[in-house]
Amino acid sequence: MKTNNFKPRWGRIIGAIIIVLALIMGAVQVFSADTEEVTTKKTITVMYQVEEGDTLWSIVKDLMGESVNVQQVIYQIKQDNKIQDTLNAGQVIKIRMTKQ
Repeated sequence: MKTNNFKPRWGRIIGAIIIVLALIMGAVQVFSADTEEVTTKKTITVMYQVEEGDTLWSIVKDLMGESVNVQQVIYQIKQDNKIQDTLNAGQVIKIRMTKQ
């Protein structure tokens, strides 16, 4: 009668596991680096002196155009400058903008 002398080769098994883990970690790192690059936006701060008749809406539209969420930018400007309701001519406000 023949006996089965199968002995697992633990060195090869552990080596294969290490290689698979290294490949998975590399893939995760590549994909997370791409995501960071896309979501990281450079911003600049512009100091703007309010003129007679300016509104936050008109300032944002003039500086940033149609491609931004105006309400969101206005909210941010109000928070940054502690503005309640009105702007005064001569007042200097800071506006954060995405660098083009």
